[in-house]
Amino acid sequence: MTAPSNRDELIRQRAHEIWLREGRPSGREDQHWHQAKDEVAVEEDGSLSVAGEEDPEPMPAIPTPS
Repeated sequence: MTAPSNRDELIRQRAHEIWLREGRPSGREDQHWHQAKDEVAVEEDGSLSVAGEEDPEPMPAIPTPS
């Protein structure tokens, strides 16, 4: 078995923080892990993307009155 990566440790710590913040509910480990993984990804590169999904089209600018 290999040692966990630094990123995995960050995710584990964040999931634990989420669990504590939500009042230590049981049975939500997967949800907390995925939420923590998303939060760490955003902090690492400023984006949240799902594998296989393309970035959405940017919204057009709304003209402001002159």
